[in-house]
Amino acid sequence: MADQLTDTAEIQKQAIAAGFRWANMQEVVAKCHEELEEVKEALAEGDAAHLREEVGDLMFMSVILCHYIEANPDDILKEATDKFSKRFAFTKNHLEKEGVALLSATRDEKRAAWGAAKQAEKREGL
Repeated sequence: MADQLTDTAEIQKQAIAAGFRWANMQEVVAKCHEELEEVKEALAEGDAAHLREEVGDLMFMSVILCHYIEANPDDILKEATDKFSKRFAFTKNHLEKEGVALLSATRDEKRAAWGAAKQAEKREGL
């Protein structure tokens, strides 16, 4: 995946250098919203190929967002994955302390534990 993110960022840089660029970050965010709406439409249609295409478009726009904040998409994805991994581990441990196995926890129990992970992250830097 990381190689593809790098390749995508590179082709986007080439396009931007050739004058294919958004006027500002707000336009990029608006386009991301548009792509997300198209994902929802494809999901409602039940067309797996169309859904896959639209998710790809949304991912592509996410890489463009990285360019506009001058960040490497590989680094951003790693940071997001690391954050998820820490929250997931916290959630699992939190449930186990309450005597609930992750696989048998209800959706509400998992959500509550995930919320506790987010609070701990803010409070303690998890």
